[in-house]
Amino acid sequence: MSVIRRVIVVGALAGFSIGSQIQLTLAQSRGPTVELARTALDATSDQWIAFRNYDGRQWIYFTGIVTWHCALKQVLYSINSEALDQVFPLPECNEQTPYSVDPERDPVYVNMKLGSAETVAVQIVFADGTKSEINSYQPCKVEGDVTCAVPVKPDEEN
Repeated sequence: MSVIRRVIVVGALAGFSIGSQIQLTLAQSRGPTVELARTALDATSDQWIAFRNYDGRQWIYFTGIVTWHCALKQVLYSINSEALDQVFPLPECNEQTPYSVDPERDPVYVNMKLGSAETVAVQIVFADGTKSEINSYQPCKVEGDVTCAVPVKPDEEN
């Protein structure tokens, strides 16, 4: 039985407010576990990266990954290859607000010359040292100011 489910059952039996028990459990959890982050990131692996052409630059957003920074050790990536030769900086974990990211202070993107990135390969290193699969993405083929990406299947890569 999960910790949250146990707290809800015990809280309900003891007559405590279920809502306050959930909040207490989440506050005491000190952020996402590696297992929770891995499950969530596996489920959203087609959305880890997003591209946007804006203000004459190509923006590559890592927001879908950075949200889980408290359960991560590193985010490795590369542009137009699978070399994974760059490290995306993760914000410091604040255990009081473990899912919070401040875009004014914490990086959530890289930007480069318009059209520079044809693909981005990404691998996540979790806090326990385990690694995700390498996932690759390419910009959507749409006109205008749209933020999106398309996962690249291994047999589709150039």
